[in-house]
Amino acid sequence: MGGKVDAEEPAKLSFKQVESQNIEFLEQIAGCYNFEADGQDAYICVLFDLLLYKYPLLAKGVFELLVRLFTRKRTLLETLLQIQMLENPRSIQVLGKVKTYHAELRRLIEDADQWLNKSNSQSKKAKRRVTQIFSFYAQICRADAAEDDQSAPTRGLDDFEAPGLPTEEPDAEQAAAQSAAPRKSVSAAHAQQSKVNQRDFILFEEVNQRQNKENQRLLGSFGIENLAMFFIKYRVDRNSVNDPVYQQLIHQCYHFLVMYVRDNLQNQIKVHDNLEIFLRDIDKNPLICLLLYELFKDNKRFLTLNVSKILRQIILSAEEASLQSSKKALYLKLLEVFCKFEDKLVRPNQQEIVINFTRDISKNNLIYLFSNEGLPHLIKLVQDCLPARYREEIENENKNDGKGNGTGTGGPKKPGEPPCAVSIEVFNVVVCLNLMSTCCEGKSDLAEIKCQTEIIDVHTALSLYRNAGRLWPFKCSLLKYISHCYLDSGNPKLFS
Repeated sequence: MGGKVDAEEPAKLSFKQVESQNIEFLEQIAGCYNFEADGQDAYICVLFDLLLYKYPLLAKGVFELLVRLFTRKRTLLETLLQIQMLENPRSIQVLGKVKTYHAELRRLIEDADQWLNKSNSQSKKAKRRVTQIFSFYAQICRADAAEDDQSAPTRGLDDFEAPGLPTEEPDAEQAAAQSAAPRKSVSAAHAQQSKVNQRDFILFEEVNQRQNKENQRLLGSFGIENLAMFFIKYRVDRNSVNDPVYQQLIHQCYHFLVMYVRDNLQNQIKVHDNLEIFLRDIDKNPLICLLLYELFKDNKRFLTLNVSKILRQIILSAEEASLQSSKKALYLKLLEVFCKFEDKLVRPNQQEIVINFTRDISKNNLIYLFSNEGLPHLIKLVQDCLPARYREEIENENKNDGKGNGTGTGGPKKPGEPPCAVSIEVFNVVVCLNLMSTCCEGKSDLAEIKCQTEIIDVHTALSLYRNAGRLWPFKCSLLKYISHCYLDSGNPKLFS
């Protein structure tokens, strides 16, 4: 078939020559333009006929041609889907930098055992370099004013500085010791002082920032998220865990993942498989909460899955957090994202949150504050946030008839008078009330019953409202809770 053989000289037959000719023939067929389309039926019949010969190399070549024939169209479509057109000249410059830094990261990962578990100068230099690269990757995921100026130079690593680590929270013993000392407070309008970790809540406010979709997809095509997960998954010894340079590296990896998945469904799907790792380390870095927030925010695909295990882990972390720690509010704020998909409520998740939140009341220090034993302490915490003049107004009203509305009659705030302030304990209560209000939206019967009987009943709510004075953030969250839990209840006999 491949070459001419002289029948009169069979002794001169060279099998190697026939083999090479057959292989050359098959290669010519494979390289022939549009060969299959001209006679596809005949082509397939010839290939299957050739498979009948007991000739391994021939069979292998024929099989490769068959596979190529039947998968060529699918492969073409898959390739076309992966092609990304870069319309912005700046994106082309970014592509070159991403490729360079990607190759550098790969080299560092290959030698990770030589530096990631050590604390010498070379090791710290490598860790800082990785931190710097992921800082660059995180920044290019964000759309900024320079995106509209195509003539603006593309920023490199030297133009970026990795953000600092968040302020460390006091542990339980420190919190207990500090609770006796005069508490610093935060402005009710801005929550910018005291032990409330402002960084945690600024992060939640950043979710409305515009992202650079083109750069997000570009990073996804290089699999940069897998490189970040390598460092997060890498198990280091105790000395390295406490190394500030290593902590900065991990913090920056999470910061990159947050920017990488924000408002990008395809990237969220790629990162979702690592949920077990995020839940395991959720207490180690507040950015993990923000990452989970971005993964599930308005994501119908994930919110409709069975998220019971995730909710239990987050609630457990919230219960274990000290009442003097802003981490408690961070976990409670994160739970709100599981209750809604855009404007639609996710009823199973609403009920699951309330059920787990009230499962073990003895371990929940927030529910204790709402009980008969803890209510005087909560009232004191609320009134301690008020200036002395407002506290006196409440006391006078309670002494007169006990029916004061708690708004005071002292007129507007005087010049130089300190504003109402929210302590971290009260801030945690406010976030808790907002969460329970969200869980009761839409006449969620089971959630309403749990909230009415095990969290705050009507009499407790009225007492808190009366004693809150002019602490408007607290009163607003309380009114929202009463509205969803009682006034908008699905039980028509609630007040009968």
